[in-house]
Amino acid sequence: MSMFLRISRNRRGKNVYEYAQIAERYRENGKQKTRVLEYLGPVRDESDMKRYRKDLLLASEKQSIRMIAPEDFSLMPSMEFGVVYASMAIMNDSGILRILKKNAGVYVHILIFMIIARLLEPSSDLSLINLSGKMYYPWSRIVMNDDNIYRGLDKLISARDDIEIELFKALKPDTTFVHYDLTSSYFEGREDNDLVLFGYSRDRKRGKEQIVIGLVMADGIPIHHEVWPGNTIDPKTLEPTISVLKERFHIKNVIFIADKAFGRSKSLDLLDQNLYITAAYRWDLPYRNALMNTDFSDGRIMDDLAIKKVIISVDQVMRDDSTEDQRKLAEKRKYIAV
Repeated sequence: MSMFLRISRNRRGKNVYEYAQIAERYRENGKQKTRVLEYLGPVRDESDMKRYRKDLLLASEKQSIRMIAPEDFSLMPSMEFGVVYASMAIMNDSGILRILKKNAGVYVHILIFMIIARLLEPSSDLSLINLSGKMYYPWSRIVMNDDNIYRGLDKLISARDDIEIELFKALKPDTTFVHYDLTSSYFEGREDNDLVLFGYSRDRKRGKEQIVIGLVMADGIPIHHEVWPGNTIDPKTLEPTISVLKERFHIKNVIFIADKAFGRSKSLDLLDQNLYITAAYRWDLPYRNALMNTDFSDGRIMDDLAIKKVIISVDQVMRDDSTEDQRKLAEKRKYIAV
């Protein structure tokens, strides 16, 4: 069966009038026949014909849809595109795409894909091979295999310093306060790598080799990271990190914020060269002597040490309908002097 635009003519006196129809040819009992499917209207000029041709095209498409039997359909799994598109838009607006294209060479789309995959389905690097069949990425044809993944990561590592600096300049974070912390990532099995060593495990995984990762954030934006050997203790990372902030990022005046792992005397000697906020172990000098000889009234008791008294009714918290986390916190506060 085929549809076509049919023009019929009617004579009325000396005038001939044309009318457009959508007709269809079909065969019946071995004979070809024609039937009218739809009357479109009079043909007065070429604009009418143009409109009727569009009507014919639409009718043909509808007929094609009707003629497809359910068994002729094949259902394919849908692919993720919403997160992909949104991620690309954000990276483009923030300048990340431009910076990666400048520094990553032929592996730029591999690395962009890896970034989006971390947002969509965080997992191992090799899981990207499976994920590449679930994500629609129309900007480039990506061949995701072991070689391309690790070559892309090698390229990223070699360009890390340049990428961090360019991102820092593009995003322009407020560096009044800089936050710094460490974490560890453990390995199953044995790794032949100078960085993978036994050390203090923040994951509470005893007997597992690990690496230590330091991250610096400013204005809620990661600006620098470093990977340290697994046996590195927190204070040893402080001096090189501050050096990088001053020399590479040219951050001169900064308030450094870190947890109590940096509140030991060796770290404080270095932090004293800057403004900082940290916690301190109450038994460390000079705080131990200061705490032993104060009545805990508000005020400055040393040139660089101020104390504020905070009364916490632990028993009241324990009696109240508090959550388990609140009760645990209250229990800990029994042993906090300042």
